[in-house]
Amino acid sequence: RPPATISNERTSAGLGDDPIRVLFAWIMIAVVLPMIENLMGLNLTVIFGTILVSTIGPVLFLQLKKSKRMEKFEKQLPHAIDIICNALKAGYTFQYSMNNVAKELDAAISEEFLMAFRETQYGATLSDALRNMARRTSSKDIELLDIAVSVQTNVGGNMIEILENISSTLTAKHDLEEDIKVKTASGKITGIMLAVLPIL
Repeated sequence: RPPATISNERTSAGLGDDPIRVLFAWIMIAVVLPMIENLMGLNLTVIFGTILVSTIGPVLFLQLKKSKRMEKFEKQLPHAIDIICNALKAGYTFQYSMNNVAKELDAAISEEFLMAFRETQYGATLSDALRNMARRTSSKDIELLDIAVSVQTNVGGNMIEILENISSTLTAKHDLEEDIKVKTASGKITGIMLAVLPIL
């Protein structure tokens, strides 16, 4: 996996952005540790197990961290959009509103909106900054926000009303997803109990 890809994964997982150091540590664990075990005369099964765990483990860890961070990010997004709406009503620009999100909310969403805000400060368009955020987070909700902003910029319309509608839609969607999770978990527990009862 090239350093650029590792960097993207670490950024998405909220673990910083130093791919060379990560790659070096990964090689040290996956190669040097088994060599030391071999010199110590450990069983081949233990050595192969170390190679397997040290090779796959970091990938699974990054994916788990990324998944948890993105889940939190999407739960925070409706609140972030509400903050942007309030800032727009107060007369601020969308770009400045993103900085408000970075100041008022916790990670993970504060980090992403701060990055997007800084990109606009260095010359990126608002659409480009949102598109980059969507790429980093793989968030369909941010893609929706980017499309809405682009349409409003090119065609016109009430930005605040558009954002409020998006926020309401996302809140309803997340509430439905949580309800489905609860009912699915309840169904799983019931299934386990029914499976165990004959044994008891």
